[in-house]
Amino acid sequence: MFRRHIIADNFFNMKNIFILLICSVFLSSCLDGLLSSPEEPCNFLQYKNHRVAWESLPLNLFMDDSTSDIQRESVLAAIQSIHSQYGKEIFNFVPGVQPSNKWQNNWAKKGIFPKDNKSSIYWISTGWPKSQSLKQAVTRTRRRGTSLKEVDIIINSTDFDFFLNNPDSNKLDLHSLYIHELLHSVGLQHITSDPKSTMKKSLGRGAQPQRRKLANIDKESLKCEYN
Repeated sequence: MFRRHIIADNFFNMKNIFILLICSVFLSSCLDGLLSSPEEPCNFLQYKNHRVAWESLPLNLFMDDSTSDIQRESVLAAIQSIHSQYGKEIFNFVPGVQPSNKWQNNWAKKGIFPKDNKSSIYWISTGWPKSQSLKQAVTRTRRRGTSLKEVDIIINSTDFDFFLNNPDSNKLDLHSLYIHELLHSVGLQHITSDPKSTMKKSLGRGAQPQRRKLANIDKESLKCEYN
């Protein structure tokens, strides 16, 4: 009988501890929402009224080894353009990542890709998911709370053609597209309030010189978080 009481007491104590743990998690979550002051959005991704961003910069961006010299040149040109206009280094370009067959199959069939703890740029010339054929590119971010942990930029060269230096009315300006996606990779969302913003939702074909220049709203948004 005494042994049964001990077992029952232990079970009761464990149950209470479990309940307290659950309550503390929920209480902590509630207090976070109640006690932390909302941040100014500044056109960034949001989590519980706070901006989602990298804890430190520059961001190391790896690039698919299968890309051509011209494709790598376009990324470097876009990065240098952002740095010179913003006045601060945000990206560190690192060539040398090869997507696995598993990665490519997951993207082509399901529109998803596995976590690899590398922030990378991929050029998909075949096997772009049909469900996303209207998207010129996709930038996917992974976060923990308000901290960005991984980002991947995927360019759709299956359904779109691009130019870099010689404008073509039937192709997209790759330089402008990369600037847009690179700014997504540090947390910026689409900006609809200013027609001059590089973060407008879509990019038209042909020359888009205004989309190669950071608008004031783009610069101010970056400074809001990364100044």
